[in-house]
Amino acid sequence: LTSQGMVRSDDMTVSVPASTSNLGPGFDFLGLALGMYLTASAVTTERGQGAGHAVRYSAGPDDRSGAGSWAPEDALFLKALGVFQRRTGVALPGLSITVTSEIPVGRGFGSSGAAVAAALLLAAGAMPQSHGPAAPTREDIISMALEVEGHPDNGTASLLGGCTLAVPTPGETPDVTVVKAPVHDSLHLAVAWPETPLPTPEARRA
Repeated sequence: LTSQGMVRSDDMTVSVPASTSNLGPGFDFLGLALGMYLTASAVTTERGQGAGHAVRYSAGPDDRSGAGSWAPEDALFLKALGVFQRRTGVALPGLSITVTSEIPVGRGFGSSGAAVAAALLLAAGAMPQSHGPAAPTREDIISMALEVEGHPDNGTASLLGGCTLAVPTPGETPDVTVVKAPVHDSLHLAVAWPETPLPTPEARRA
């Protein structure tokens, strides 16, 4: 992701990292990328107004039943594509998207933020060539991720990597100020997660 936008192609693959947030006093603002990845590939299936999108998931590391736990991320993928089209005014071609992920769902590792980040990057890459000069900037993509998720911590870390402090400015299309905090090479992280997922809305109510 660069300030000039994504390279465009009819066959694209992006990988974005998991993240953890709520770091100390940085609740909803500090995010830290982790070395587990969601990979999404997209192939253009049709072009023109009203072209549809299809998302298919392989089982995640915590999904013993097939793909049932991916339903929330499926919806977020499609929502992110819709936000991208509305904000840019560009009708995307139809995309067939295949997603594989090392990120456990509903365990606090930003699976939804990674899904949103991947969807927006694929959308930027799928923009018709004629819209090249209007390709979204990095700041545009971060703002769209905030609109989809409602808080900037996970999505910003997945988009930029490393440790990020993201502070939104309220508004119809909010701006986000991002500061990258250095992470020393000597710092290593070990992660573990429970067998039972806890969706973010339920965790916040608790």
